[in-house]
Amino acid sequence: MKFLEIIDRSFIGRFVQNRLNILEHTDPNRIYVEQVRSFYGVPKFVAKYLCEKAVQKGLFVKRFGVECPNEGRLIITAGSREELPRVIYCSNCEALEEDKYEFALEECHVEEFYKLNVH
Repeated sequence: MKFLEIIDRSFIGRFVQNRLNILEHTDPNRIYVEQVRSFYGVPKFVAKYLCEKAVQKGLFVKRFGVECPNEGRLIITAGSREELPRVIYCSNCEALEEDKYEFALEECHVEEFYKLNVH
């Protein structure tokens, strides 16, 4: 038991704990390149390549999400940029009686992410 405690307090323990934290906080329906980059400790372009390879192999599905300009949360997702509507409606902003709850797609940030493909 003492040996395992020593390992837990060493850089090895911190390394493993960091990986576990990343996995615990990763939603399989929203996997971002930054999470893959952080997990493997690789540059962003390598993480992007790994995600694209996972899409080619059928492990991931690529998705595009639109963030609400008022709140910054995803309000709509689609399988491609072309599938996104030109006008985005945020029902949450309308319910909160925000002055603006309809946005042109160009006003919004489009986030690319991946989803675990469960057959």
